[in-house]
Amino acid sequence: MTLRVRSTPLQGALLRDILKVGGLACISPLQTVLITLILTRLVAQFGTAALAGYGVGTWLEFLLVPLAVAIGVASIPLVGMAIGAGRVAWARRAAWLAAALATGLLGALGLVPAVAPDVWTARFTRDPAVLASAALYFRWAGPCHGLFGLGLCLYFSSLGAGKVGGPVLAGTLRLLMVAVGGTALAAAQAPAWTIFTLVAVAMAAFGLGTVVAVHVTSRGVARSTGHCHGSNGRASDRHGSNGCGVNGCAPATWPAAGPAAPSPAQTDGRRQRAPPKTAHPPPLRPAAASP
Repeated sequence: MTLRVRSTPLQGALLRDILKVGGLACISPLQTVLITLILTRLVAQFGTAALAGYGVGTWLEFLLVPLAVAIGVASIPLVGMAIGAGRVAWARRAAWLAAALATGLLGALGLVPAVAPDVWTARFTRDPAVLASAALYFRWAGPCHGLFGLGLCLYFSSLGAGKVGGPVLAGTLRLLMVAVGGTALAAAQAPAWTIFTLVAVAMAAFGLGTVVAVHVTSRGVARSTGHCHGSNGRASDRHGSNGCGVNGCAPATWPAAGPAAPSPAQTDGRRQRAPPKTAHPPPLRPAAASP
């Protein structure tokens, strides 16, 4: 199988759809890099030991991020296919399940160095000043790694829904908190632990802000796709088990569904039965001539 470029021309509509999500999603990595640069500059004013301790802490953070990314990326096709099929409730369940898994995993791994920081930092240095700085960082930032994984996983799930604006705004909030708060703390000559506290608060704000954004966005997607309620009062999608399609609710952005095909039980009584076959008499043979 070969891919022929000439047979696959660029289509403006598809290109706009891709850039509408991908172009906005490109802001998130830039925000992460800017946050790291700002924090590095802020911690550097406290000396080499404090900067080394912060660096050891961020190494663990960068190792934990791929775990949340892997879970979030796995949820992209699940959410995308469900949204495309009009099954908003199913897409929401897939996104929240992936987010819960990422939160639990990163939260547990973040608590380990918060309780016993030498498990991680002793692998890189024996300097008491660096060990103390890293322990201070983990004491504040470690418990918030779960919320950071929550926001990061929901960010990828939002890519599948094509609604990434909310998570990007939550990342912008984190960036502003670090930049503005860090500048204020540096001007006030605050101690190093305040910078690490700011890191933890910014992580929590990113995670909780993403939760709020995804919750509001999912409700908007449900309204735009004709999300309705079944007989049991709970929200369900068009293909839900409580009969959203049976009650005639079709997504507003989709053409109205035609009449449903009758079930075999319904067609049995209406099926025209063929008349019974009548047995035809055997063909007459000429009587044998008598002697």
